[in-house]
Amino acid sequence: MSEKILLIDGHSILNRAFYGLPDLTNAEGRHTGAVYGFLNIMFRIMEEEKPEYLTVAFDLSAPTFRHKRYEAYKGTRKPMPEELREQVPLIKEMLSAMGINIMSLEGYEADDLLGTVARRSEAKGMDVTILSGDRDLLQLATDKVLIRLPKTVRGKTTIENYHTAEVLEKYQVTPPQIIELKALMGDSSDNIPGIPGVGEKTATKMIVQFGSIENAHEHLEEVKPNKAKESLREHYDLAQLSKELATINTDSPLEFSYENNIDELKTCVTSSCAGAYLEKTSDGIAIHSYHLPEYMLSSLKLEVEDKDKRMIHLNSYSRDTSLGQTVQYFQIMLDVFEDYRQDMLSFDGLMMEFRKQLNDYYDYLIYGQKLVNIKISTYEQLINQIFENVGEMYGISLSKKYSHLLARRLYIQLQGDHLIDNWMKQNHDEIEEMFQAVSAVLEKESVICSRIVNLIKLNLDIEADSLNQLFLLLDIKNQNQKIQGLSAAGIILSHGYATASSIADAANQIIGRKVFDAIDMPLDMQMSDITGLLEKHIERFITCQDVVLLVDMGSLEQIHSQMGGLRNLNIGIINNISTALAVDIGLGICGNQKLEDILKRASESNVCTYRIIHNVQKEDAVIFSGENGIDTTEKLKELILKTSATSIPVKFVAYDYYRLMKNGSHDEIFHQACLDHAQFAEVFRIETDRTVFTFADDHVSSDAQCTWENVSSVVVCMLSDQVYTSR
Repeated sequence: MSEKILLIDGHSILNRAFYGLPDLTNAEGRHTGAVYGFLNIMFRIMEEEKPEYLTVAFDLSAPTFRHKRYEAYKGTRKPMPEELREQVPLIKEMLSAMGINIMSLEGYEADDLLGTVARRSEAKGMDVTILSGDRDLLQLATDKVLIRLPKTVRGKTTIENYHTAEVLEKYQVTPPQIIELKALMGDSSDNIPGIPGVGEKTATKMIVQFGSIENAHEHLEEVKPNKAKESLREHYDLAQLSKELATINTDSPLEFSYENNIDELKTCVTSSCAGAYLEKTSDGIAIHSYHLPEYMLSSLKLEVEDKDKRMIHLNSYSRDTSLGQTVQYFQIMLDVFEDYRQDMLSFDGLMMEFRKQLNDYYDYLIYGQKLVNIKISTYEQLINQIFENVGEMYGISLSKKYSHLLARRLYIQLQGDHLIDNWMKQNHDEIEEMFQAVSAVLEKESVICSRIVNLIKLNLDIEADSLNQLFLLLDIKNQNQKIQGLSAAGIILSHGYATASSIADAANQIIGRKVFDAIDMPLDMQMSDITGLLEKHIERFITCQDVVLLVDMGSLEQIHSQMGGLRNLNIGIINNISTALAVDIGLGICGNQKLEDILKRASESNVCTYRIIHNVQKEDAVIFSGENGIDTTEKLKELILKTSATSIPVKFVAYDYYRLMKNGSHDEIFHQACLDHAQFAEVFRIETDRTVFTFADDHVSSDAQCTWENVSSVVVCMLSDQVYTSR
């Protein structure tokens, strides 16, 4: 297996860490956030890549050969912030103390040094990984040289990996042709001019077709579009200059040694610990500076101040293993869920085990992990507002403790850790199944959870993953063991820009709690738009069996006729709205009175009319009925089901024949099935030996072949839009 070297673009990664983390300072007020972030990234990549050698390249402030060639090179860049500038010597000092090679060379950029070492290492047969935020380095990618580019999207950092194939796939050109692209399109970040009027798309087409700017210039008449052709003709010298500026020098006069690197660092630690072990006491091992190897002792700086010399006790200052512990909590939850799936645990038992694991995990988040970050505080403030809004909407309680925990969980999700990320990827399907299974049982809590998640996405632009959504769902369940609310909800709809809102606000204030939502309908709003808004409002009322719509006169009185897809509930519509009417109805809702009683009483004391639409959404059904009795009808139903060639997506009901004949279309079965009374015209009595007839109004089919004799029966198929025939 080939040896591997990891090359890091020092300023690029330090700059990314500086802008990606809050401004951290030490006890002396010195800025340390960029250093902290740099080391985190470096250690993460070291653990992933496991290189034998590690080198970090830094730019110097002196001009390079590119500045001499083009005075305006990088002339548009803003100065480095002072808070970042003061951390550059600090990170160099820390890297040197760890025995990590640092490269800098006057007259050359860090990119040139990275390119030089990459080519030398590749020539030695080594694998090379370059870590940088600069896409210019893609020109160095080969099958042996991997370019890794950290990328931050919505606060979460991921890393893009590029060998030759990945560069070609994304940019349609080979790595060396990245230089040709820069020559044509330029680079505003480095102030490389390129040629006027040629952007990335045109440049890509030209290089794909011609391979280089020189070849394109030789075949100038074939260049398209004309604007690009003329620009290349007129500014070919700029293209050549830009190509020179964009080309990384892979043959710089750098003195580089592969010694004193990661292996040497490990040797240093081992040697120091071994020397200290020989002098151990009953109190443990104490490592002093004189235990360091001789070559390191000779490089120590003279200290002239009497600084704090207290020893650091490793038993109180150990490596953070909390992330591994976190994964263990998550894994136990998956294991418990697997027991539930295998019917080894009831749902209540599952909830009990989940609650136990969550309590342990939350104790760690609050007491075990010292997260202090301005982002967490910002998240928490917004989540508190979201919890208040949702709590008022659904009549539930959501503690600030849970907003604090959710803020921390979202921060951890966005920061990303390879240990947690890898576990999440490996168990993605199981996590999703677990979340969906719990959501299916906790339907009301799931609606509330979805509302909170949507508001977080809207306000923070953070999309909570399935595991965080599951935790939120369980938090809602734990704090609201039995979600209750009003049995009815009120919605005020009115033409005008603020009429409905004014009435709703006044009524809610008089009643003393929020009962009514308001939907204002500007005069230019279409009925289809208002219907969509209304359906969304109604879907939020998860604890309600009834909804009262208070509308003004006119078209809104018939709005129920355009609504569809709602769950099974009753809708009462009452017109001629006023604040007094809203207060009357609101008091009835708060008293959990029956829908009809609320509307009847309100209409008696106000000038208005009302109607009730029962069970807006009903089930499609096939009704079997026969005068030979319910047992025979049941057998007939089962026989039809068994002999059906295809699955029919409806409910099959065996029903009492004489009750159906007596009540006709007013029978209560028609309040459950998906049909209006007008669809039921007459029940026919047919005697046959081998055929069962299917009826719905005037539609009749007689091609259902069965295997019984002398059956006196009726099969009534009543659907909202079509007739099914059993075969």
